[in-house]
Amino acid sequence: MQNNKIYHYIMLIASMCLSVAVSNSAYAQQLSYPDGQTLVIQNDGPVHSAQFNYSLRDDLAVGVFSEFVDGPDSVFVGGQITYLLKRVVGDKSQFNAIVSGGAGHISGPVDGASGFIQISGDYASRRMFTSYAIRSRFTEGAETALRQTARFGVSPFLAKSKKIQPFVAIQVDRFDGPNDRWRATPFVRLIKGGAVAEFGVNTDGGVMANLVFLF
Repeated sequence: MQNNKIYHYIMLIASMCLSVAVSNSAYAQQLSYPDGQTLVIQNDGPVHSAQFNYSLRDDLAVGVFSEFVDGPDSVFVGGQITYLLKRVVGDKSQFNAIVSGGAGHISGPVDGASGFIQISGDYASRRMFTSYAIRSRFTEGAETALRQTARFGVSPFLAKSKKIQPFVAIQVDRFDGPNDRWRATPFVRLIKGGAVAEFGVNTDGGVMANLVFLF
């Protein structure tokens, strides 16, 4: 398992190096403009992940995804595809409905094929954002895991152009599967250009630290 840890952290470091070598212009997660790329690095308590996505079109992206989980010391590596079902753009707001899925290999206490499918929707303006996602994880030889995530955040003020835009927010998760439970995570979101940073602490005592880059 030590080799799995080393492999995963090498991937994270390589992803971070890519992120400082590019310039950012706008925020996105898996999807951006055609030929755009996004890098997402996430730390969610015991779960650490990195993904890199390339947008073939403004409604379709492909990417690679790696996830390491402390405790059981499991590593997942695979590919993913993201498709924009619907986008509604207002004067100063935007709504997106997205479906994504991926497949790969997991190693650890359970070793074999693994995959996931997720449906999500989000709405955002300069003063607030909200989203909901439901994600099902299928792993050979293990119970199917379902996670639902709802988020809501508001900005205390509108920042000037090219300045950091802050938000205070909360994320609520419901986990169904091997360990049924609820969890809440108050967090702060900071946006500047094509970079987004999120930091918080959840009710389990775990640290949230997320970085998103578009280039």
